[in-house]
Amino acid sequence: MNFCRNLMFTACALILSSGSVEAHTLFKKAVEKAYPTMKVSCNACHVKGKSKDHNSEFGELFGKELKKEKVTESWKSAKKEGGKTAQKEYEKETMLPLFEKALKKIQKSTVPVVDGEDNPDAGKTYDELIKAEKIDEIKIDPRKVEKMKKEMEMKKGNS
Repeated sequence: MNFCRNLMFTACALILSSGSVEAHTLFKKAVEKAYPTMKVSCNACHVKGKSKDHNSEFGELFGKELKKEKVTESWKSAKKEGGKTAQKEYEKETMLPLFEKALKKIQKSTVPVVDGEDNPDAGKTYDELIKAEKIDEIKIDPRKVEKMKKEMEMKKGNS
């Protein structure tokens, strides 16, 4: 019994310490920067309950945009070659700009119209879908909305 428990604990510790998810929080933060009133979950791009290799439809859009850049492989290589400092520099100097560029392209792209399929979102931009909370796990955060209102009121008061 103890052996099984220890084996399970070791496996969980290895999975949690692997670091493969760490870089993607950078992407999550970039989407939240582009949409300051929204709360973004990692499951906006990844399928809940599956490994991070399984992307949602929205995540697949980024996969297509970033595939040729081999972002994750380069991110891992940066760590091997120069440690955490080199990895953080790669995130800031390379990953973030690539992701922001991909996001801008995706925001402008539209949901395809498929013959024989009744999709009320077909023809709408992904920017419209995000703002309308139609992308799973990207939702308006009332606390962020309230904070922005207060900041705007303070700015008006100082003018």
